[in-house]
Amino acid sequence: MVKLIGHLLIAVTLPVFASQSYRVDPSTIALGEPVTLTLTSKPGFVDKLDLAPLAENFEIHSRNQGSDGKEESLVLTLYPLHAGRFSLPNFGFRGRPPTLTVSEQSENVPKVRFHFEIEPRQYHMRQFVRLTLEACDDGSLMWQRPQLPTRVGLFVRELNEEQVYVERDGAYCTAHRWNWSVMIASAGVTPLNLPMMEANKFGQRLRFPPPEIKFDSLEIPSWLPVDVAIGKPEISAQPVPEEWPIDRPLSWRMDVVGCYSPESLKNLLRVQLMNHPQFGRYEPVVKESGYDNGVPRHSVVLYPVFPESGDVKLPELVFPWYDAESGKLQQAILPVSNVLIFNPTTQRLKTWLMWLGIVLAVSSVAYILWGQLGWRLRRRRALAGLEQVSSVDELSYKLCSFGLGTRNIPAATLGEWLKFMQQETQTQGVAELVGLVESARYGLAEYEMRDLLQQARTCLSNAKPV
Repeated sequence: MVKLIGHLLIAVTLPVFASQSYRVDPSTIALGEPVTLTLTSKPGFVDKLDLAPLAENFEIHSRNQGSDGKEESLVLTLYPLHAGRFSLPNFGFRGRPPTLTVSEQSENVPKVRFHFEIEPRQYHMRQFVRLTLEACDDGSLMWQRPQLPTRVGLFVRELNEEQVYVERDGAYCTAHRWNWSVMIASAGVTPLNLPMMEANKFGQRLRFPPPEIKFDSLEIPSWLPVDVAIGKPEISAQPVPEEWPIDRPLSWRMDVVGCYSPESLKNLLRVQLMNHPQFGRYEPVVKESGYDNGVPRHSVVLYPVFPESGDVKLPELVFPWYDAESGKLQQAILPVSNVLIFNPTTQRLKTWLMWLGIVLAVSSVAYILWGQLGWRLRRRRALAGLEQVSSVDELSYKLCSFGLGTRNIPAATLGEWLKFMQQETQTQGVAELVGLVESARYGLAEYEMRDLLQQARTCLSNAKPV
């Protein structure tokens, strides 16, 4: 009777146990590689399955569920969170659960070292810091940039990334570095739960557990205004023009590197410029233009308009900041600049008058120079013309045509030419020359043409205006 009951129990339970399956493939992997966990049992078992025990050692990356009416299966893709030898949870299955061995590296997967830095090492709430995350391997992995989680009170902005060759733990490796600018709005320890680090090697998808990152920001005084920067800012302004016309917006540009937000900078500028009506027409323009070692850099442009001419002094701008070492409020001050505001109409009139004076002066000088040069050129042409004279009549005509002024009509007679020369020209021997030429022309005396020409050259070469 007892044997009969035992056989009946085996007959009833054997189909149930036979339908159960618990398999891990493969049983040995390297950190970063996936493992497939397959569970098979009677229908409805998946709904009752508690997968929470897996979260201690694995990331459940994906799950697939199937059923044929007789059996129900669950296939999980797991990535280990650390190296070691694990006994998987029993999940209520018969027998001992399978084990999994996870090594730090294998022939196909290199060892990966993670490292992070926060600069500066000591920081306060509301202060921007630079977070650098590094994954170091043998250079065979292609990494994806991790996405930092977002939440209230945590400001994260992606910066650059780089790849360098460094030494870690006594061995050289290829370091892939990602940088962020991070600001924590509250004091105390703030954990940053990074997602799994993804890499690819020849088409194989790998996922590595990230390092544990915690921010430990110091507290600031409760009386500190929201618009005040934590840490000393750097203020630099572009030179403004020495002169600027009235009623035209002047671009006053500056760069502010500090723990400010665009709105806080606008508020600071509005308060300081409210008593300067020249800045009331246009709002300050503040744009984020980059990061310097994790600290925001803002481009600020002010557009003052000056309705009146004169020497104007731009206002002194003050940027408050909190000095953590002394616990005091400090100020960064932008030096004052001067601008000469002018009226374009008056300026154009002055310029026109100045050029008119220059033109008149140049014309006067040119007229004087031309007058000095003109009579010398006319005298030279007359002396050159004497070289072509071959008779007394030609000489008489040349003399009557000569003059150092602007007279274009030749004298009718030598007597008229003599009178003109005596009135407007300083020279000697003109009367003697006229007498010799007239005597030779009318046969009153014998002459040598060579002597007459020489006398004419001597007389004309010494001629000067009165």
